Amino acid sequence: MTDLKTWSPAQVLEHAEYKLSLLPHKDSLSCDFYRGVIASIKELQMTQSATEQSAVPTMMGWDKLAERGLVFRINYEILHPLGLAMAYDANTGLSSGAHVASDGVWNFSDEILSYAANRGWLK
Repeated sequence: MTDLKTWSPAQVLEHAEYKLSLLPHKDSLSCDFYRGVIASIKELQMTQSATEQSAVPTMMGWDKLAERGLVFRINYEILHPLGLAMAYDANTGLSSGAHVASDGVWNFSDEILSYAANRGWLK
């Protein structure tokens, strides 16, 4: 299995674009997920090109990813069905991992689902 941690943003972008091209229904949640990944990587690449002279890579904390709806989507589409929930410290933007549901189930409240739908994170 490939270690995704070693992939460059360009490799992740290429893979996401490829996966998006394979999906038959272009209005599915999976397509939205890949479009979100593609948009985030392109934004990251623009940020990196603007600071190209810096030797330190630009990092985006989980708090910034949450503002874009990616933490919601990762939890809702991937982790919650597995009984997991990604968490991060809102003050630092750092995550120490995922919570494990004692009963194997994680669900968002109707209020959170409505909030996400109003922002276009959920269709």
